Amino acid sequence: MPFLSALQSDYFAPDRDLILNASRARSMRELDEDIRDYMQDSRNHRWWRMRAHVRLSTQRLRGLARRYFAEEDAGP
Repeated sequence: MPFLSALQSDYFAPDRDLILNASRARSMRELDEDIRDYMQDSRNHRWWRMRAHVRLSTQRLRGLARRYFAEEDAGP
């Protein structure tokens, strides 16, 4: 992907941070807090992220987490 080489080397740092924090979340409430922090991160207010939407999908992450937490709530 040649266009990605034009991006700064830390371009995906906020996404990696969110994924790491999401992996540690124990509830949807914790995940929502992590997503809120991600959305307010100043690194997310660059043109590629705002206009071209080259970033992590928080809606998909929430959907995945809902399924995961629902399975945990159901138990064995």
